[in-house]
Amino acid sequence: MNRTIGSLLVIALAIAGLAACGNDAAQPAEGVAEPQILNVYNWPYYIAEDTIKNFEAKTGIKVNYTVYSNNDVLEQQLAATPDAFDVEFPSARPYAQRMIAADGFAALDKKILGNLKHIDPAILVDLAEIDPGNAHVIPYMWGTTGLGLNIGKVRAALGDSAELDSWGLLFEP
Repeated sequence: MNRTIGSLLVIALAIAGLAACGNDAAQPAEGVAEPQILNVYNWPYYIAEDTIKNFEAKTGIKVNYTVYSNNDVLEQQLAATPDAFDVEFPSARPYAQRMIAADGFAALDKKILGNLKHIDPAILVDLAEIDPGNAHVIPYMWGTTGLGLNIGKVRAALGDSAELDSWGLLFEP
């Protein structure tokens, strides 16, 4: 399995996110409750259309949801405005790996993440290679990229000797 291709949920600035969602925020004048806001930066189409609406209705927390097109855009945005988001979704390698090395994420408070016990231990072991002790990142999605092809059309275009078990089929002239 190509372990360098994997998406994961990264809780960046977890302390800031928890503070935004907690009851310890400074109270505005005259006892008016300050709205709780969670700023999320994610890939497009990674959540259902009703997820934010349902989350806001259940928790009372407003979600500012912003999407990016690729990891380079995410990395540039976080470099420019490191405190803009509470939760980000970079791919593990090399993006989250670089962000962890640069101390770009706050440590997770695992005591409040009760469902961590349901995460595949093998994936956590793999992530520990870039995040010792799984201190900053948890997996959200995990997978590999594959190549599907129509063998008949490939053989018609490239001949019977074309190798079908290599990415070279796509990338080599």
